[in-house]
Amino acid sequence: MRIRTWTITLVFTLSVLFGGVRVTAQPPQPGEAPAPDATPVETLLNPDGTLRLDGSFSGALDASGWQVSLDPERGPIFQPQAGAPRWTNLGSVPNGALTNPVRALAVSGSDLYVGGDFQNAAGIPEADYVARWNGSAWSALGGSGDGALTNPVRALAVSGSDLYVGGAFQNAAGIAEADYVARWNGSSWSALGGSGDGALTNPVRALAVSGNDLYVGGYFQDAAGIAEADYVARWNGSVWSALGGSGDGALNGSVWALAVSGNDLYVGGYFQNAAGIPEADYVAAYATPPSVSAITRLDPNPASAASVQFQVAFDEPVVGVAASDFTLTTTGGISGAGVTGVSGSGATYTVTVATGTGDGTLRLDVPAGATIADLAGLNVSNLPFTSGEAYTVNRGGGSPTPTPPGGGAQVRVYLPLAQR
Repeated sequence: MRIRTWTITLVFTLSVLFGGVRVTAQPPQPGEAPAPDATPVETLLNPDGTLRLDGSFSGALDASGWQVSLDPERGPIFQPQAGAPRWTNLGSVPNGALTNPVRALAVSGSDLYVGGDFQNAAGIPEADYVARWNGSAWSALGGSGDGALTNPVRALAVSGSDLYVGGAFQNAAGIAEADYVARWNGSSWSALGGSGDGALTNPVRALAVSGNDLYVGGYFQDAAGIAEADYVARWNGSVWSALGGSGDGALNGSVWALAVSGNDLYVGGYFQNAAGIPEADYVAAYATPPSVSAITRLDPNPASAASVQFQVAFDEPVVGVAASDFTLTTTGGISGAGVTGVSGSGATYTVTVATGTGDGTLRLDVPAGATIADLAGLNVSNLPFTSGEAYTVNRGGGSPTPTPPGGGAQVRVYLPLAQR
């Protein structure tokens, strides 16, 4: 049998008779509107692209974005057109793998972690409230019987190989301290500090990771017994801490959302006047001042060129970087050197420096008066920064004479003849 292939861009109708397959393709004529009640073809496909029909279906199929070929044994085979965007399901479980809403998602490598109100994901008894999809199959995260968690999950966050889970559960995997927040390391569950009933006393609604820090937001107060750790707190891998504030903390209402940008944590929820600032209602930023990470050479050293470049790196994105934010420290006979240009954005900038005349060393510094700030308006904190790399400028081809210690005084060492 000769196999014919069509590229279907709109709607065609199928008539399928089992015991033999008959396919009739009827693309719409120019100007003809698609059938209003057409069924998306992907809802009737098996994983191998064949139609999943029990004899009860009849009507039009919308095959937009699909191409179909006829197999003499299996009948029509559907494959997505190259590059065509489409919606798809996760697995081929009848009626879907999940039976209740999803509240949180997190990705780690090729794994998708899903948290919410569901139980028995994909029919797995242990996959309650949290489950993993690896691209081809669902699985539980440890546990036995009814799974590791006993109540819904509201937040997920990934840090390295660790998955942090927050919600309304208690005693995750039977661990007394694992209430409302817990860690899954790929093979086992653990609590985040605390003792007895754990560090938190009410559910978690949001999680965010920044470096080694996990930020946790929710309905709780006095996390780990810290009076100021209300509604939001930080876990650094070993201890809990508050985010500023005093007395009852910076926030007066629950936190539902967290996001990290550089060193800044954005917090959203039902609070008002965060940290006593009238404008900080329902959303606010907890910002850590930026700092200079390093100043390094970009050109070969020693240098003889009329200009050289330095790379200035910050630990988070900053703005307002200008030539006036830098000074030069020179030694030897260099004179007339100066900053001639600044380019870059975010956390990395390139500074061009004219080397002037004479030989010696040339270092780029950031003085205490620099006005560089992060996106939250906080100025760089570790100023002056004077520990960057320096160029050795040698215009004559020989080694420049370094400035001796003591402001120019020469030091001579005389050895006995026997040691010469």
